[in-house]
Amino acid sequence: MVSAPLLSEYDLTIVGAGPAGLAAGVYAASEGLRAVAIEALAPGGQAGTTSRIENYLGFPQGISGSELAMRATAQAKRFGAEVLLARRLADIATDDLGYVARLSDGTAVRSRAMLIASGVDWRRLEVPGIDELLGSGVYYGAGPSEAVTCSGCQVAIVGAGTRLARR
Repeated sequence: MVSAPLLSEYDLTIVGAGPAGLAAGVYAASEGLRAVAIEALAPGGQAGTTSRIENYLGFPQGISGSELAMRATAQAKRFGAEVLLARRLADIATDDLGYVARLSDGTAVRSRAMLIASGVDWRRLEVPGIDELLGSGVYYGAGPSEAVTCSGCQVAIVGAGTRLARR
């Protein structure tokens, strides 16, 4: 999963491999640019964990976040973009040729241009012991697939992530 960059320099470094970062990788690599996307977690970013995305271009019936992430990653790689996973961006500096992105493991990635597609990170509840329950009864933005497993259970909703009806 964790691999070293294949090249010593790129035309474009993309920070974030969520939908926007992967799309940038597809378009850049398809035009012949040497592109690399850096992602701290997994391809798809936060969107990759979403049970259903209904507002993404080209999928009028919706698509799961994991399916979108898998398809976008495969397409980016098919055009030659690299995706470096499981390392956070630690620092950005400039040099004579452009930019140097330093990753949390000490890897340096040089490029002529940089695009920041940092996405979103949900605010988490500050409750002792909650991290151990993530995905096993505690969800952030839970969808229909989690609702099925809660049938007949007591459920508490904390927060205000609701849609407002338009009049």
